Amino acid sequence: VWTITAGRYDVVPRLNIGDSAEMQTYTVDVLPGATDPKHSIVTRRSVRYAGQEMFIEIKARDIFSNDQVYSPFNGPDPFEVVADGPGPVTAQLDNFNNGTYRARWAATLSGLYTLNISLHTVQISGSPVQVNMGAAPVSGATSTAAGIGLGLEGELDADTSTSFSVQLRDAFGNRGTLVPELMHVALIGSPRESYRIPTPASPGPPTL
Repeated sequence: VWTITAGRYDVVPRLNIGDSAEMQTYTVDVLPGATDPKHSIVTRRSVRYAGQEMFIEIKARDIFSNDQVYSPFNGPDPFEVVADGPGPVTAQLDNFNNGTYRARWAATLSGLYTLNISLHTVQISGSPVQVNMGAAPVSGATSTAAGIGLGLEGELDADTSTSFSVQLRDAFGNRGTLVPELMHVALIGSPRESYRIPTPASPGPPTL
């Protein structure tokens, strides 16, 4: 008896001769073979933004694509997750003891990250995984404005128009975006008291 598909089977031996052809029914559990990296796959992934935890799920399979189910005598498998991108990444691999693994990771710099997932130095199916991490929601605390007349010493004439630019950033300093309809600009303060510009004093009569 031979099969490449893991599962639970009933084995019913039969006799070619005798009073009763059928013998007792036996139950056999056929377990998957050794985990094969080329048949193990990435099953799910999340894409979020800077500062949030993301995950990638891995399903271990054998050479016949049977989902891995570990017996008390083998497993877990030493999967490795190595990330490369514009900023440092902290990653943790969780093992659910049923052939499913979850790699959890986070980063604070936005940009394109590449995650290489391997078993015994061989990349699994679906690896590398590329994630384009966006900036977090914009933050007023880190966003800035620049232009003529802005600043502690900024002054403008009353009849002079000006303009300024706003650089939006999230809490981690990543450049952000915002639709113009969500930007509000207010002029807060009170009019400065008017004053006359002093004129030079006229010279007195010449001294003889």
